Order: sequence, then structure tokens, then C-alpha cells
Amino acid sequence: MIKIFFIFLFNFSWKDLKESYKNVESIYAEIKEIIYSGKVPTCTLYGKIYVKRPDFFKMVVEKPESQVIYSTKDSTLIYFPLWKELQIFETPKFIADFFLLNFEEYSDSISFKENNFYETEIFPKKEFNIPYEKIILNINKKNKNIERISFIQGEVNFEFNFLLLKKNEKFETKIFLPKGVKRVKVLFDK
Repeated sequence: MIKIFFIFLFNFSWKDLKESYKNVESIYAEIKEIIYSGKVPTCTLYGKIYVKRPDFFKMVVEKPESQVIYSTKDSTLIYFPLWKELQIFETPKFIADFFLLNFEEYSDSISFKENNFYETEIFPKKEFNIPYEKIILNINKKNKNIERISFIQGEVNFEFNFLLLKKNEKFETKIFLPKGVKRVKVLFDK
């Protein structure tokens, strides 16, 4: 009987949370990202994140060194203005989806806890080549805003702390490509 109650509680809470993001078309956030090696913080970055459905993601790192990360369903571009360098990587679609709570298709399993906040642990399917073994989302129970996302691989943890989050902000799709670029075509040898 307790097991049935837990499954009902999980389904109700998770469905309620998913429902609150169903009509979210975009997210703007100010973040502090802390990169840990083990339990030791090795780097702290400050910046802004822009996410727009279906699969656009942009992160502007302002401190300690300027960089801009652009991601679409096919590729991730990292631009370092100081070095005038652009790096391009093949990307699975999942990046924007995690910020919009749209990740069931990528998950082998999802666990959900309800304490002072909602905590969701996602264990990605290997077939998607997601470079993390576990992703943890902490979501505010009252306003249902994401407070933290941690992308964990072994001893390394990329922890995004949301200092400000706004849903359904209006911004044009063109901000998701470097200035002057209309399209990026990435060719990889397999």
C-alpha cells in the first residue's frame, strides 16, 4: 500500500511540475556556474542563459573570461572573443530540453524527491551519447523555477545556480547564432 501511495505521489508531483513548464516557450536566466573536481570548486563563471523552443540555447559568460556558447540541435559553438577563436562540437539535442524540463526521452530512469524543493535525478540513456552520468535539477516548490542544475560525470560536477530566472521572455531566434552568421553546417567524419 505504501509503494502504491509513493507511485501516486511521484506521478502527481511530477505531472504537476511538467504541466507548469508545458507552455514555457523560452527562458532567460542569470547564473553562477561552479565547476567542481570532487568536492573542490575549481572554477566559478558568471553569465546569462537564453533558451528557446524547440532547441536553441545560448550562454554568455561574462566573468572571469568572456565566452559565448551557442547550441542548436546539431552543434555547439564556443566563441572566445579575447582569443578570436571559435570551437565547434557535435551536440545532442538535449541541452535546451533540460532547461525546459523536457527530458524523458533521454532518460533511462528519473527519480523525484520532494523536500524544501523538488529534486529530480536523471540518468541519461547511453544511446544518446550525453556526456554526463547523472543530471540533478532542484526546483523551487512555490514558483516552480529552476534553482540549480548539476551535470555530473565522475568526479566533475558542472553546477548551474540560477540567480534570476524569467519564463517566456521575448527574444529573436537570431540571437542564437554569432553576429553575421545565418546558418551553421557541421560536418563530422564518422
